[in-house]
Amino acid sequence: MKSKVLKVLHIILLLGISVMFIGGFFIKIKYPATNFDELWFYYKTGFENADKNVYIHAVKYCLPFVILFIILSYAVFYDITFGKKTIKTKKFQVYPFKIVNNHRIIFTIAWGIIAFLLFVYNIGIINFVYNRFAKSGFIEKYYVDARDVDVEFNEKRNLIFIVSESLETTTFSKDHGGYWNEEIMPELYNLLNDEESVVFHNENKAQGTIMLTDASWTTASLVAHMGGVPFKIP
Repeated sequence: MKSKVLKVLHIILLLGISVMFIGGFFIKIKYPATNFDELWFYYKTGFENADKNVYIHAVKYCLPFVILFIILSYAVFYDITFGKKTIKTKKFQVYPFKIVNNHRIIFTIAWGIIAFLLFVYNIGIINFVYNRFAKSGFIEKYYVDARDVDVEFNEKRNLIFIVSESLETTTFSKDHGGYWNEEIMPELYNLLNDEESVVFHNENKAQGTIMLTDASWTTASLVAHMGGVPFKIP
């Protein structure tokens, strides 16, 4: 009875490791522009208003791979039997590998560590931690406190910001520096190349400016845009 309970707990542990392993690659592949700062912000503010289709899509995409990994993990760690017969040859046992079977705990820990490190890398935790401790003199050098500046206007004028979500150059075709095979928003491409348009960009006009840390996603970019400082989440 005890051995069966330990086996069930081990399989549950392998399931958790597989979900972590597959989930990290899912975020890396499907949402390559998403960093851990953004994920941490959503975690801190809550997921109640998130689109449920995102979760459904994640489950549909990851579930087959998780099942496959569980089957492979079980095949490696445990003997597969069909009725009274076991998958064996005359000279050696195919499943499980003897060294894995004899050192099941060690190999499970090793597999868990590998999956965890890959998960940490794929969702950007390493960069997140590094940026929390990185030192920069950018703010001290360039930031201007509005309370210390006396600004006078001869004529009162309004400054209007129009912020549009997802209206970006990634909708261009690949030939024009975007991500799509065809032109999704040709009017935006024409506007970008209009002689009267003012566009801030680095080397490639279609790619825009270099996105700074803590200012590369929607909420963070709005804070940086209007406040002049990066949006660091405690």
